[in-house]
Amino acid sequence: MKCKIRLACLSEVQPNGKIKNILLFSTDIALTGEQILEYYQARFQIEFIFRDAKQFTGLSDCWGGDKEVYEIDCIRVAARIPC
Repeated sequence: MKCKIRLACLSEVQPNGKIKNILLFSTDIALTGEQILEYYQARFQIEFIFRDAKQFTGLSDCWGGDKEVYEIDCIRVAARIPC
């Protein structure tokens, strides 16, 4: 697969004097480095929200294949969601 990418390099000096480099990329070559960074920050915030929501609602628990078990799990999840 050949496509052009925009690469953003973030460099940070650590307390011990070493330089930490982070490479971020996008296939949208019209984006600036700042925009790429903003999109990555938003992406990880969204992933944290989904992770927390799954843990809070129990969606990460195993759901049975039986219809009755599934209905019980749905009721259990609904009971955890605050109104």
